[in-house]
Amino acid sequence: MQRFSKASATNVDLSVLDEMTVRTEDGFSMTLEMRKETSHGRIRYALRGWQNFMLQAGLEDGGQCDLRYNRNLNRLLISNYNI
Repeated sequence: MQRFSKASATNVDLSVLDEMTVRTEDGFSMTLEMRKETSHGRIRYALRGWQNFMLQAGLEDGGQCDLRYNRNLNRLLISNYNI
């Protein structure tokens, strides 16, 4: 599950979303469920199905990438993925 810090969530107002489309630079996309979590008194937002997305997109755990959120399209774009 991909988690977003409160600062990131506040910056893109994730609290109003139920789902988000995640897309790789080469065009693979999937719509994932957004879920609000509380851990140790902190609010976090998570994308349910992130591991499945990574597997189907051919991304490996531990890689680094740039994430860009497009509020108008409710899309998270993953680019410059490096293992």
